[in-house]
Amino acid sequence: MIQSWSRSAQGAAVLLLAFAILFALGGWGAIGKPPKPFVPAEGFFISGTGLQTIALAVLCALILARQGTASGLLGLVVALDAGLALLWRIAALAALVTVSLIFLWASGRFLFGMSAFPPASFPFSLAETWWIEVALASLGLSLTLSIPAILRTGEHVTIDILSPLLAPRVHRWIMRVGSLVLGLPVGWLLLTKGSHLAARSWQQWESSQNFGIEFVFLVKTLVPLMGFLIAVVAALNLRGTPVQKYTGHTGP
Repeated sequence: MIQSWSRSAQGAAVLLLAFAILFALGGWGAIGKPPKPFVPAEGFFISGTGLQTIALAVLCALILARQGTASGLLGLVVALDAGLALLWRIAALAALVTVSLIFLWASGRFLFGMSAFPPASFPFSLAETWWIEVALASLGLSLTLSIPAILRTGEHVTIDILSPLLAPRVHRWIMRVGSLVLGLPVGWLLLTKGSHLAARSWQQWESSQNFGIEFVFLVKTLVPLMGFLIAVVAALNLRGTPVQKYTGHTGP
């Protein structure tokens, strides 16, 4: 049990570290003044989006590498799946926090007519805007971490009209084509464009203007994080290593 949690923690750390590197590359290119030799005046220019794309392509290539080509890379796939399993559990916890916050806010607002909770007479009273925005942020975190995990296990809502009529091999190839044509491009788009949005928010240390949360910049970072996780999951699905539910255990 301890070993399983250790592997999940290591996998999640690898995912978050890789995202942090890609986000730094894209954000640096969006708001900073790149050091030489990456400034246009030097005649050689690589944008932050370009660097992100290259780094993401390298990561996907490592994921797609077969065991016979690089035996150590199979451990990377297992670690990433274990990390996604841990992020899935965090998403469930965030969903529970969301429901709890909404319950507390709604109870105070509609049962007791309080515009702040705890009441304004308490030293740590928080406006109802804060509760609503934190609940929305928690919901955003839950969606960001759960959507890629469900995509990995193939448990998103689908219309299975033709699936029962298709051979399992054909169905697997359809899923792979979907990962290549939709998963990777959508993940790349959310990562690159979302990095620009979030980087500017980090630059301004953006907070709510309505007495709400002080960490809007963190919430906006969820957009590129979701894109990164979707791209990673698309690469894992292209590799063809299945998972059952979400235990983080991959097939051969």
